[in-house]
Amino acid sequence: RQINEFPSINVKLDKNEVFRGMTDFTIQKPGSRNWLWELIAYKMFLSEGLIAPHAEYVELIVNNNNFGLYLINDRLSKKFLERNNRRASIVIEIENKDPQNDFELDGFPLFNSERIPFIRSMNFNSNGEFSELRSMALHKFKGYISGEYEIAEVFNLEQVAKLAAMKELLLSSEIQYDEIKWYFNPITELF
Repeated sequence: RQINEFPSINVKLDKNEVFRGMTDFTIQKPGSRNWLWELIAYKMFLSEGLIAPHAEYVELIVNNNNFGLYLINDRLSKKFLERNNRRASIVIEIENKDPQNDFELDGFPLFNSERIPFIRSMNFNSNGEFSELRSMALHKFKGYISGEYEIAEVFNLEQVAKLAAMKELLLSSEIQYDEIKWYFNPITELF
């Protein structure tokens, strides 16, 4: 790393601290987030009612050293969901790092159904009320992968269609289905 570069870092502020409406965020070199394309994608997602982080470029100065423009964006948290007008719920993240492990979500690449990847669920309710909702969400998600459920029984097709259209509009390989945080709507019981 060059002396004039600042590493990308995760920041989690203390309980009563807030920076630009965020308490848990990343500071990243613009090139690590595909320069302006990712910021444009986030703005498009928000304009279509999809979940996206707050993101903006800031001038990064540390100990009087100016590192230039860096991208800050909030990380998945209860505040993130609230900013996106979503209720606290379960969010599923697929960790699929094997490029040979592809599957299609009715035509959209996802992962191989024979090798279900690690699925990490995040619960944004501190008192543990979501264990039943978590079980339902994981059952439906894995049930779709195994063929137990049809796509319309598990996913909000309008939202998935918007996401796929934006991926094509941006000609983006950056919008990876295995990197999406799949929010489980507790009202519709769909991702």
